Amino acid sequence: MVGGILLNVLVTLLIVTSLAWTLFHWKVVLLGVQKNSSNSFYQLGRAAWWFIIFIHPVLLVGIWFLALNLSILIFCLIVMHGMFERIFATNIDAR
Repeated sequence: MVGGILLNVLVTLLIVTSLAWTLFHWKVVLLGVQKNSSNSFYQLGRAAWWFIIFIHPVLLVGIWFLALNLSILIFCLIVMHGMFERIFATNIDAR
């Protein structure tokens, strides 16, 4: 019981840190996309950014109230961040 709660607390800290990364770093990436790319590509990035922001609290609810599988939730979060980085941040770094 205590081990499960401790694991949930650690995953919560990971998700909150990931949300801070999304809010600050990915927003800077989006500003670069806005400056260097087309408006439609920027709008796509902005929609993806908002989706990633929205999914963090959903994951927290899933962890604490729905007792969802932690490894699947963390994997999905890592994949979303990786895809965002690959699509949008790599595009800016190349210019």
